Amino acid sequence: MSFSNIQERLLDKNKILDVELILISPARIGGYLGRPHSYSLKILETIRISEIKGVWRWWTRILTATALHGRGYIINDYNKLDELISLILGGERASSLFDISLKLNRINKEQYDKVKEIPRIKLLSKLKSEERRKYKDRDIPNLEILLSPDTEFEISILLRSREIEKDVFINDDVISFVLYSFVIALLFSGVGSILTRGFGKVKINITKSYIVNLKTDLENIYNSLNEDELNKNLNNIINKSINYANNYINFLENTKGGKIILNKIIRESAIPAIKQTRIPILDSNHFKFKILKVPPNKRIEEILKCIGKSTLKLEWKWYDYYGVTTEQKPFTKRDYDRMTEEREKIYGDDYYSGIFHTWMLGMPRKGIDPDTYKTTGYEGIERRISNIAFTIIKTSNNVYYIVEYGFLTYDWTDQISNLKYYYDKGEREKYVVNILNEDGILDPTIKSENRIKKPANIQDVFNTTFNTCFEVLKTCLEGKK
Repeated sequence: MSFSNIQERLLDKNKILDVELILISPARIGGYLGRPHSYSLKILETIRISEIKGVWRWWTRILTATALHGRGYIINDYNKLDELISLILGGERASSLFDISLKLNRINKEQYDKVKEIPRIKLLSKLKSEERRKYKDRDIPNLEILLSPDTEFEISILLRSREIEKDVFINDDVISFVLYSFVIALLFSGVGSILTRGFGKVKINITKSYIVNLKTDLENIYNSLNEDELNKNLNNIINKSINYANNYINFLENTKGGKIILNKIIRESAIPAIKQTRIPILDSNHFKFKILKVPPNKRIEEILKCIGKSTLKLEWKWYDYYGVTTEQKPFTKRDYDRMTEEREKIYGDDYYSGIFHTWMLGMPRKGIDPDTYKTTGYEGIERRISNIAFTIIKTSNNVYYIVEYGFLTYDWTDQISNLKYYYDKGEREKYVVNILNEDGILDPTIKSENRIKKPANIQDVFNTTFNTCFEVLKTCLEGKK
């Protein structure tokens, strides 16, 4: 037997998970500020282990925070949560007990014309100021090259060692936590960028798993026959992931080194659970999801386009006034002016001053008015991920489901004090905190006259944002009237 064969057998012995992955929506690799393709070097970015590890680590921290919250503690410091999981996933002071290997089997490129009308791609396709010196608008298709659905790759997780410290070994519950958190990360986030808007979603086929139940739980998700079954099966895998995170905390409490770190973090960072969490957790009071079955014959680019539209303020206004989106009734300035004039008679300046609250859908959300060249939209928070996200699940019978999920986090109570809304072609401005107190929040999904609530709070904004996105998305997918 050759050395390479021996090495391969040893590696295979240490494998605790093998998964085959197929993209079901286009993936944009390269990050928000980077282009997926270098036009000059003719190099296309492909799927990277580092990005997958980053997403996995994020969900592991969220699950750990959820388990601690269930014990009466809130840890709002990501770095402290990193200390807890670094014992198994590695960090500045420790190596990971687990390795990831990646094998690309088939890479397909998406045609730019198919995705150019998707709102986020339209935004990213605008050349930045430094790019205008090198490229022209006609070069965009050569810069924004995405990986297309049917791109196939494999990921393996290898257990390097069970020894967390001298003569202390992790148990199967800890391994279960690691594997379940990894699958949750792939299921809800995926690979690449623009993950909150449905890009980079994958279908997962487990070919080998040290934890047998994981394969069964995942297959139940893909074998779901309707929204109710999918809801039940998603809740099952989420709840099991939280339980295994709780088992990981139990493990730390029963480990000398782990207990020292855990107690130190709780002593220095934890606040009573009656306080409001400022980072995402999967507790039912702070997390929810809702499932929408996609009508048959909808192409994936149509699905992504509707997801994108569901997050736009114009679409919210269109839905509020016309009961449809711009997919059913295309935008015209004449219609917009008439809508605005009529709504102004009812709401006055409130209609301009941000009572359609989209700021929870991520920052930045600003632009330049073409007439006045002044800033419009929101300013005051440079970068902030959306509290509302979308994943796509393609079941075994080739039916698409969109899962909208959201995290209610109270860090906004600190941040909105700096957040301004510029309106009326950028001529006027108002602090969002004042809009909430004085103008309130308008819920486009309510068809009675009592659609405005004031004063409004963060929870009102979250629930209204979540529900409006869902209803606009549903209407958009229904297609032409």
